[in-house]
Order: sequence, then structure tokens, then C-alpha cells
Amino acid sequence: MSEENKISPYFNNKGNNMKRITLILFLGFGVTLGLSVKAYALGIGSSVSYGYSTSSTLFDENKYYAHRYSMAFILDTAVAMDKIFNYRLHIGAGYGHGKIKFYGGDPDEWLDLSATHYEKSNNLSFYDISCFSTFGFGIVRKEDVRFWIGPQIGLNFSDTIKYYQYEALTLSLGPVLGLNVNSGDHFTWFFDAGLRIQFAVPFSESAHIGCEIFISTGFLYRFEGDSFI
Repeated sequence: MSEENKISPYFNNKGNNMKRITLILFLGFGVTLGLSVKAYALGIGSSVSYGYSTSSTLFDENKYYAHRYSMAFILDTAVAMDKIFNYRLHIGAGYGHGKIKFYGGDPDEWLDLSATHYEKSNNLSFYDISCFSTFGFGIVRKEDVRFWIGPQIGLNFSDTIKYYQYEALTLSLGPVLGLNVNSGDHFTWFFDAGLRIQFAVPFSESAHIGCEIFISTGFLYRFEGDSFI
């Protein structure tokens, strides 16, 4: 039996059951948020984003870093309106690559995140789905521009595609700042950036804590009523 197959039965049974439970909880979280704001949704669109994260396990001190790229559906309750508060819902999917440094190993050696404890691979292999809620407060509110800041909370489920078996549910919290630039009566370009403190609970390893810095940009279509009034 290969080294890779030595660990596969765990993931084919317990791992798959945990993934099903996690995805049900995750989708329920997103649907609940969407239903709670549907009556107030005034802008919808999409975004692309990049994030860089670092973390370490709480008990065995393994260290990770990763680059993540994602696309998302965006819903915002006050894109251009002269209101202090806006709520932004982000539901997306991403792909990333990174490396891991195992506790007790060479302090200068970083292994590809797609490697198992038994073998190495040059292929990156993780994807994720995410759901974030941002609560913004407009600092600058003008007809053409809105600048806001506020806290963000979110859930993120990640899984590897092959080789290194890593599946986790991550809770994040942190500050975000954003800029909306309005064009005409219905379209808005936006940019936001922030820091997420992350607490991840893997299905097979020790929990770990870390942070991610991210930037994103995209466009929103504003419905009737979402104007500077």
C-alpha cells in the first residue's frame, strides 16, 4: 500500500462526513444572511480578490502561508445613498497555493502545501468557498464617491484537491475599508481592503490561528433608489 493510501481511508469516511456537515452549515449561514437583507438590497455585482495569509498550529507549531485568488457575488444595501450604514454580503469561491513548515523540521525548509508528510509535490491543490458579512460606516459620502470603514465577519471552507490532505472551517474577523466610485445612475466601481484574524479548525490536524491581508475590486449595479438622496 502506498504512503498516500495509508491516510486516504480516514478522509474517505470521517472526512467526507465532516465535509457534508460543514457544507450544510456553511450554506445555511449564507442563505440566512441573504434572506435577512433581501428586502433592503440596493446593489448587486461581482468582485475579484487576492489574499495573503500566514498561520501556525496551536499545539505542534506547524506554520503555513498561502496566496489566495477568488471571485464573488456581492450584495450591498447602500452603495451611493447618503446613509451612514451599509451592509455588504460576499459569497465567493477561490483557489490558492502555499507552503507548510513542519514542527521539528529544518527551520529553513518550506514544503509545498500540496505535499503529504510522506511525499512532496510541486502542484498546488486547495480551493475554498467563503461567506463574509461587512458592516460599513460611511466616513465620506458624496454624490460620486463613498468612503467607508467597518468590521467584517466570515466563514471559509477550504479543501485540497490532491496529495496533502487539509480540510478546514475558518472563522474570521477584522477591519475593512472601502471606496465606491459611482458612474451614472446605475453603475459603481468599488475597491476594498482589510485584515482578517483567522481561527481555523481542520478536520485532521490541530486548530491554528493566523491572519490574512486582502484586496478586492469589482462592479455593482445599483437599483432604483440607490442614489445620493
